[in-house]
Amino acid sequence: MEILRIAPGLIAVHASRLVTVCVVKQAGRVTVRDLASGETYDVPVGELSARTTPAQQADAARGHAGVVRAGPKLYRAAQDREKLVVAALVRDEALRLAVEQTSAVSGVSARTLWRWIALYRARPSTAGLLLEKGGVASKARRLSAEAEREINSSIDAIFLTQPRGTYQAVCDETWRRCDAARLRRPSRNAIVRRLKALDPWIVAKHQLGRDEAQKRSGFKPGSLRETTPLAIVQIDHTLVDIHVVDDDRRQSIGRPWITLAIDVATRCILGFHLTLEAPGTASVAACIAHACLPKEDWLRALGVNTEWPVWGLPQRIQADNAREFRTDALSRGCDEWGIKMSWRPIGRPHYGGHIERLIGTLMGRIHLLPGTTQSNPQARGAYKSEKAAQMTLAELERWIALEICGRYHLGVHRSLRRAPLHAWQDWFAGRGEHPAIPGNADLLRLSFMPIIHRKLTRQGISFNRIQYWDNVLPNLANLHERVLLRYDPRDVSRLFAMDEGGRYWPIPYADLTLPAITLAEAKAAMAGLHKREGIRDRGREIVQRALEQREIVKQSKTATKRARRDQQRTVEATRNLATERRNGALPSETDFNRLPPDYGVEIWEPYE
Repeated sequence: MEILRIAPGLIAVHASRLVTVCVVKQAGRVTVRDLASGETYDVPVGELSARTTPAQQADAARGHAGVVRAGPKLYRAAQDREKLVVAALVRDEALRLAVEQTSAVSGVSARTLWRWIALYRARPSTAGLLLEKGGVASKARRLSAEAEREINSSIDAIFLTQPRGTYQAVCDETWRRCDAARLRRPSRNAIVRRLKALDPWIVAKHQLGRDEAQKRSGFKPGSLRETTPLAIVQIDHTLVDIHVVDDDRRQSIGRPWITLAIDVATRCILGFHLTLEAPGTASVAACIAHACLPKEDWLRALGVNTEWPVWGLPQRIQADNAREFRTDALSRGCDEWGIKMSWRPIGRPHYGGHIERLIGTLMGRIHLLPGTTQSNPQARGAYKSEKAAQMTLAELERWIALEICGRYHLGVHRSLRRAPLHAWQDWFAGRGEHPAIPGNADLLRLSFMPIIHRKLTRQGISFNRIQYWDNVLPNLANLHERVLLRYDPRDVSRLFAMDEGGRYWPIPYADLTLPAITLAEAKAAMAGLHKREGIRDRGREIVQRALEQREIVKQSKTATKRARRDQQRTVEATRNLATERRNGALPSETDFNRLPPDYGVEIWEPYE
């Protein structure tokens, strides 16, 4: 590289101006004169830079790269050459004689030594003597431009396609094109070398698709780092690698889904939701509510004697681009609670690395349970997962809660080098505070529930051909105006209408004697009525049909796997709602068949 020797007469660059050094002063300063204006002034030596042309800069960069990339053998040879050249140059007064003597001693011809001396004078360093191999450069192309064009056209047509052709097919196509254009055929080796030199990303993108190419060839630089708890929370769901059984007959009903939320800073698991339903808005809402709220009552209802002191409203939620994470309900809910929502770039799963690793860790533990499916059929082998299944959904939920609170939160995390729970507690203890929680658990849950808009008619509001009514509706909207409503798919006996102030009002069935059913039951009953009786159905018929179907499944002794799964969905929905109402999160249902209690009313006689 260029070296500045600070002395009078040196020409250098200062502030993009050519200057010459006039006087060398103490304290690291020099007096310089601007060669264009003639102005003289003092500057620090550190502000001077070498006067180099772009070609010289490129040459210096190549020399540096040569030193870095040269192998040990080549670099030692250059050092030996430098010793011979320096030995001759130190006797500059008799250089010709010195060259001849050095040539006789070293066995290197005088002509070669003179060439090395010229190279060393041009660049007085070891890099100047790193000689390239003779002949044509390794990546040089000697075929004609026309032949190169035919090869590239053949590669595009045969190799960069789905399905891709073989090397030989590319050679055959190239030779056919060259014959047609009256060009000399390139050798097979020349064509294969160009195939092997293709960018792996380009090849994978054309042959396998962009997503698979990103997995195999894409770069994944950097990592997501955060030091403040609740600053970033990642959420995702997966199909659990285990079969569960129903409560009654203890027979397999398939694999459940789990939605998990993890705090990036401390790696603590904020919450989860286990369900037989496919991922949807309700699963996301349940997981977010579980993450934001304290869990003492939930653990007590679950029958787990442990602590899970991790909760709080996150500042940002990160998720993938699944449909349930792009809903209007989630966006509005985040806006209501001051949470920012962000999504990973499409086709870049490594952006959610923390939640993906957590899912992998949890599935690794579940692989030790009876009924596990393992990660793939090869790992499972001859193991019969469905026959070995023995855990119900409630038992699996308790097992996961213990796994999180006991093993995961208290174990040393490899990245943190400490337990996640200790990292969480130490951060808040050092500030003498606890995470913020929502003041209304009901409102939090409703804020993330699915949104619908329905027109207010004289009969009330219709949803799934079931009528809903409450006297508050005329105060929320005028006749034929649309009302914003939310609903819980686990219980469609009530809708929740929002007023102008953001408060939610429960809107029950218009027929208060009808029992609660799930959204899945309502849709299944409505589909059956549509098929058999046309579109003249009413809410009572739909609810009654859903209850009949529920009873048929319950009474069947030879129920299929799907029927058992449907029945268990209803059981789990009822159980979850009962837990929330027991914790004071939701108001209890009213039993309209019970007589009101006798309060011993005193009867007054009319006064005459």
